[in-house]
Amino acid sequence: MSGKSDLKVPSVEASVIYAERIEARTVTANDIYVRELERR
Repeated sequence: MSGKSDLKVPSVEASVIYAERIEARTVTANDIYVRELERR
């Protein structure tokens, strides 16, 4: 996957997450690469 990505969901579960911004109540991953993380 290439390009900018934003995630805005109740929960995220994955092995690896690449995103510009994550807005979620729960984030579960082995590796997270993100510029901005907002917890609700």
